[in-house]
Amino acid sequence: MDIKRYLVVLVCSVLVGCSSATVYQLAVSPDGEGMRRELVVTNGGELEEMLGTIFPAPVVEEGVSRYSGSFDAVPADVGGSGTWRRVTSPMGSVYLYAERFRGDDDLVGQVEARLLATDRLADLLIVWFESDLSGDPGWPALRGFMDTQLRHDMKNLSLYVLELERQGQAEDQWMPAYFARVGQYLVDRGYLGDGELQAWLSLFSSNGPGLLGESTDGLLQRMAARRMGLEDGAGVPESLAFLRISDGIQASWNEFRSTEVCAELVGGWDGDDSIESLEVGHVEESVMLVLLSAIGMEFEIFSSPDEVQLTLACASEPLATNGVWDAEAKRVTWDGQVRERFGLPLFFYAYWAESEAEYQEARFGGVLFEGESLVKMVGWYTGLSDESRQRWDGFVGSLDPSGSIPEQVRAARTSWGQEGADPLREGYTQLFDASSVDVEE
Repeated sequence: MDIKRYLVVLVCSVLVGCSSATVYQLAVSPDGEGMRRELVVTNGGELEEMLGTIFPAPVVEEGVSRYSGSFDAVPADVGGSGTWRRVTSPMGSVYLYAERFRGDDDLVGQVEARLLATDRLADLLIVWFESDLSGDPGWPALRGFMDTQLRHDMKNLSLYVLELERQGQAEDQWMPAYFARVGQYLVDRGYLGDGELQAWLSLFSSNGPGLLGESTDGLLQRMAARRMGLEDGAGVPESLAFLRISDGIQASWNEFRSTEVCAELVGGWDGDDSIESLEVGHVEESVMLVLLSAIGMEFEIFSSPDEVQLTLACASEPLATNGVWDAEAKRVTWDGQVRERFGLPLFFYAYWAESEAEYQEARFGGVLFEGESLVKMVGWYTGLSDESRQRWDGFVGSLDPSGSIPEQVRAARTSWGQEGADPLREGYTQLFDASSVDVEE
C-alpha cells in the first residue's frame, strides 16, 4: 500500500466503505405482557442464519426480508440488549422500553485501548525515524520530543474523536472539521509555522496529495526540523529527506517495514479483540490498523454503518423519551446509524403510562389516573400485599360512579386509623387528590 496516501485513503476507506449498509426497520408494539416486533431487513443476507434462530421463517421479496414475532423480552435481532417491562394494575399499566444497538458501552475500555494503540504507534514512529536519523546530531532532541510531547498530543487528537462521536453527528459531517481542528492544534503547539495551516489542510482536500506543492511536500520535514532545534530559515537537513511526502517517505517506509526490527515490534503486540486483522501476519496491514486506532478511526473499514429505523406504538404520549412523539399516529420514532462494536451504542428509550379507561369510568365515573398520577398509583398498588390489594379492590368495587367519589372516600375515613397504620391510606389520599378534594384531617 502506498504510504503517502494513508493520510487520505484510509480516511476515505472508512467513510465510503466497500459494502452497502444494512437497513433495519423495526416496528414495536405492546403485546400482552411482552412485545410484538416487525422487522424489515434490506441488504442483510449475511444475517439470515442468525435471524432464523430468533424469528419464524421470513417473507422474502426482492431482497427484502420481513420477520415478525412476539417476545417476552427484547431479542438481540439487530445486536445489543434491551429492557421491556410492563407493570400492571386494574387502573392501568406503566411501560418501560429501552434498547441499545451494538457499539461498546465500556468507555473506560475504549479509552484505554485507544491510548494503548497510540503508544504503540508512537513507539513504531520512533523506531522508524531512528532507522534514518540515528547518526544525526539533532536526533536525540527529536527523539525526546517524540517520546513525550508528540506521544501526549497524539493521545489528545485520538480522544477528540470520541468527543466528536459523542455529539452524534455523522462522520461525513465531523470528519472535515476534525482535520481542521487538528491543524489548529498543530499551529497552537508549534508543529506548523506561519502560513502552513493551508498546506496541512490541502493534504485532506478532495485533490489529496496528488497535486503537491513545494510547501505541502516539505511539511513533515519542517515539522521535524523545528524539534531538532533548527530555525525555520536554516533550511532542512538532508537527513530528513525521507520525510518528503512525494517520494522519500514511501521509499523509507518500504525499507523499514521489511526489517526484522519492524516485524518484531509489530509482531510483539498482542492481538486485542478491538483490532481485526485484514490479513493476519501481514505487517503492513497490522500497522495500518494501529494507525487507524491511534487517530480514533473505527476498524470496520470495509463496511458502511448500518441504519436502524424504529417505531414504537404508544397509546399515550411518553413521560420521557429520546425519540420523536407523533400524537396523530400514536407512536414514537427513532433512527440512527450503528457500527459493529466501536463507539457508544445507539440507544432508544421510552417510558409511558396507559390508563384502563373502561375500568376507571365504571368505578370512578371518569378517568382519574393517567400520566404521572397513574405511575404513582400503579407503583403504590403493586407494592401492596395480597391481602391489602384485595381490600383495595373491594373498596373500589363498592364505589358508586354516579355519586360523589370524594364523599364516598371520606366515609371510609374511620378505617384509616393513625397515619401510616393502614397501608391503604396512601391509596385513599391519591384518590382524594385525583378527585381534586383536599383531605380533611
